[in-house]
Amino acid sequence: MNITQEKEEKANKVVSTKVGCLKRLKDALSSMNNGGQAIFKGYTFDYDNKRLISPCKRYTLQWKLRHNPDQEESYENQQCTVGICTVEKIAI
Repeated sequence: MNITQEKEEKANKVVSTKVGCLKRLKDALSSMNNGGQAIFKGYTFDYDNKRLISPCKRYTLQWKLRHNPDQEESYENQQCTVGICTVEKIAI
């Protein structure tokens, strides 16, 4: 197993349970500024898709393995041991 595979395994383990996934997303949420946190106040937790959905249903705080999980790790697509969380706009 190489280093990237070890990091991927650790990142997937972090969100392998509902409790762990919610904790990771809440940690990411707590690092956002007040405006970002306000968007997600009263969120819905969607474990199957590993995300928080804003009450207005326009935004998600999405957990991913890395920015482009379907591509190999690179300088622009780095892998960490907890995965990443990004705010994404939901297409209407």
